Amino acid sequence: MTGNEQKRTPKDGPRVEGGSRDARKAAAVVLEVLGGAVHPRQGAALLSVGLPRYYQIERRALEGLVKGCEPAPRGRREKDPATEAQRLERRLKVLERELLRYQALARVSQRAVGLTAPKAMEGKRRRKAPVRALKVVRTLRKPELEAAEAAAQG
Repeated sequence: MTGNEQKRTPKDGPRVEGGSRDARKAAAVVLEVLGGAVHPRQGAALLSVGLPRYYQIERRALEGLVKGCEPAPRGRREKDPATEAQRLERRLKVLERELLRYQALARVSQRAVGLTAPKAMEGKRRRKAPVRALKVVRTLRKPELEAAEAAAQG
C-alpha cells in the first residue's frame, strides 16, 4: 500500500473506478438525494444547476443503474465485423506461412528419400528456362555466326 491508501472494510462501501470528477460528484449528489440525506433543491444547488436539470441528471443516473443491473448475455458475444475481419486476416497470414513451410518440408523429404513429386505437384507448369535460354543465346550469337560463316565461305 502507498502512503494515502488505507485498508478498506465492507463498511466503506464498494470502490468505484473511473469517471470524471464532475460525474462522480453528480453521482454522489443523486445518491444523497435518493437516500433522503439531501432535498432535490439542495442537490441541484450543490451541482450548480436548476431543478429541472437536476431531475434530468437523476433520470439518466437511474437509467444507467438499471442498464448496469441487466444480466450479461451468456455465451459468445457478437463481435465487431471489422475486428473479426482483422483477426481472420492475421490467421490467414499465419496459415499461408505454415503452408509454405510444410510444402518446403515435403519437397526436402521427397528429395531425401528419392521420391518423385506426387501427381498434384507434377501438374504444375514448370519453367522451360534451358530451352528459352538457348534460344536467346542463338539470337545473341546470330551476328557472330553469320560473320563466321561469311568468313569461311569467302
